[in-house]
Amino acid sequence: MKKGILLTVTLLSTFFSFAQKHTISGTIKDDKTGETLIGATIILSGNGGSAVLSNGYGFYSITAPENNYIMIASFSGYKSDTLKVSLFKDLMQTILLTPQGKELEE
Repeated sequence: MKKGILLTVTLLSTFFSFAQKHTISGTIKDDKTGETLIGATIILSGNGGSAVLSNGYGFYSITAPENNYIMIASFSGYKSDTLKVSLFKDLMQTILLTPQGKELEE
């Protein structure tokens, strides 16, 4: 009996370790000016999700197992953007964030 359970657990863990992984990547930009946003946060929430920051060129890249995710992009002074992502192949996604709040006067 114990051998059967051990065999089942071993087979299931092997199956899940070979789960297909894909990458979603792209650039985060200001919606009005088109400037890239350096250090923006991108969260891929859900099973196997993770978080990254955009690099010095506004580029981000997240690799995760095949699944449906909610992706949240945020940057200080901007409205956050939430997207539904079906990660069953590699994807490119440009994200445009809208400035939030008032600008300071001189």
